[in-house]
Amino acid sequence: MVGRPWVDGAIQELMGIVRVFWPAKGGASYECTLNDHDYRMISLRYSCPLLARENILQGKVPTTPTSASIVAAFQTQEALKIIHNMELEPGKALLINGLTNDVYKTEYPIIPERIQSALEPVIELPQVNSQTTLGELLAIAREQLGDAAVLEFSHELVISVIDTTTGAEEFVFKRMARLSENVLQGTGGLERELNLTYRITGEEDFLGRTLADIDLPPLSIVRARAGETAVYLEMTGDKETFFNFR
Repeated sequence: MVGRPWVDGAIQELMGIVRVFWPAKGGASYECTLNDHDYRMISLRYSCPLLARENILQGKVPTTPTSASIVAAFQTQEALKIIHNMELEPGKALLINGLTNDVYKTEYPIIPERIQSALEPVIELPQVNSQTTLGELLAIAREQLGDAAVLEFSHELVISVIDTTTGAEEFVFKRMARLSENVLQGTGGLERELNLTYRITGEEDFLGRTLADIDLPPLSIVRARAGETAVYLEMTGDKETFFNFR
């Protein structure tokens, strides 16, 4: 947790939900809303296209653009409230039922053990941008923590997919959630194996790739760890161009 507000939105069929999470200002955290089933689903790490295909096979109805527009409008309104220091209700949810045209609120209970501790210390790196290489970021981590430091992502990076029939390997360097179904299909319709990692140790042969090359967006925070000691590196080199809306 970095102490920043998060305006969350989701849609399913004709239903929508909008929530603001900001534990520093009170209310429940996102983790407080998760149950055991949710954690099991997260552990599956399905990509959106795969999950959508499975839902269709189960007879579930796709969402509508109208639902998405309504939820997006409410999210924008909540974001404007934050920008202008207006009153918020963090930890509460606005539920939109497009079937009955009902809009109502609910409040999540606070579960203390699920309130994540703050990420500390966060070190801003204005010299690091999307064109910085993995090797350069690892070198910065080792300046902070010594030669034993490694980089750890909050997601799994798919380095490559391997056709189990032919042995052919295709390098992709994308987050698991951004893989499309056709990338996973191999010879004869069999799924290709995934070569995954979430840690950079310095032994990789792709340290010359840029952060953009490995699907790491601007302003990401990467954990650097050496044993039990960790720091959090925030890549702020793209900040000015990223927030330039002209």
